[in-house]
Amino acid sequence: MSLALLFISVFFINNSVLASPGQDKECTRFALNSLIHGVTSEDKNETGATFKFAYKGKGPQRFSDAIGADGYNVSDDLAAIIKFFKEENIDFTNANLVDIGPGTGEKGAWIINAIQSQLGGNPSYYALDFSEEMLLLAKNTIDEKTKNITPFGMKIDLENEWKLRYKKNDMNKPSVFLFLGQTLGNFDDRAAVLQGIRSNMKTGDILVLGVDHFDPIKVASVVAGYDNKLMGEFLQNQSEFLNLDNSKGSIKYYFNYKTNSVEAAFRFKNGVQEPIVLFKSHRFTTDEIEQLSYKSDFSLAGTAINEGTEYKVHFLKIE
Repeated sequence: MSLALLFISVFFINNSVLASPGQDKECTRFALNSLIHGVTSEDKNETGATFKFAYKGKGPQRFSDAIGADGYNVSDDLAAIIKFFKEENIDFTNANLVDIGPGTGEKGAWIINAIQSQLGGNPSYYALDFSEEMLLLAKNTIDEKTKNITPFGMKIDLENEWKLRYKKNDMNKPSVFLFLGQTLGNFDDRAAVLQGIRSNMKTGDILVLGVDHFDPIKVASVVAGYDNKLMGEFLQNQSEFLNLDNSKGSIKYYFNYKTNSVEAAFRFKNGVQEPIVLFKSHRFTTDEIEQLSYKSDFSLAGTAINEGTEYKVHFLKIE
């Protein structure tokens, strides 16, 4: 770590990452540890604050509220997944559905309902997430919006070694893993994340990977699409942890061509302190997905794209 970054990390730990009256001690310890861990960035001109801030404390509920207010609709992205399941003749009367980073549970609920109505069967549903708050949101959604499903939640950290613990009756069932919502794009070492998932899969298992596609022609409109109420609400959680508000500066959205990522950074009014990156979302090319699949020992079985949003769903197999 450079002296400049070391100074910045010490400055923020001493002056900004302090518990407000409404914050619990667990969140404060998390903020301290995560900031120390996240004071690096692919772009060395900026200090990075890990995106995991967004999933602690009030963040998950803010995300849920913002999505609800935005009229979020999952069906356009997910219809191709059910089509693939049909083509593969997956027997969901005897299968696990493992939802990695389930968000609010809306996508998982939609897929479960489509499986039950179009394919038949009640898969054993597992929700995996770093945030206990997000797991609770997902569980509540599955409980409310599906029938005959008992969700099982498990806390994991995709950036560290983890092991999926199946219930006894599910251990030998084939599994379909869902990794949707552009979650992979929030990590720097994306190959390591996929390899971690691969290590928890068996021959014949399938990974359904959803990512945002990189189109250089649409960069400006993509960046503009992030500068909205939903993202503002979502990033508010990180801003509060770091004691950042409008009196000190503002959040700016831009595209980092070095990393092919949409980024959001808090930039200070005085211009002396370096910006803090609050959010990064990498955009993927088809070649990159093929390379990541190869490095992670997957075979790419198919791809579907939502033309309206440039969101791609890739189907990866273990053979």
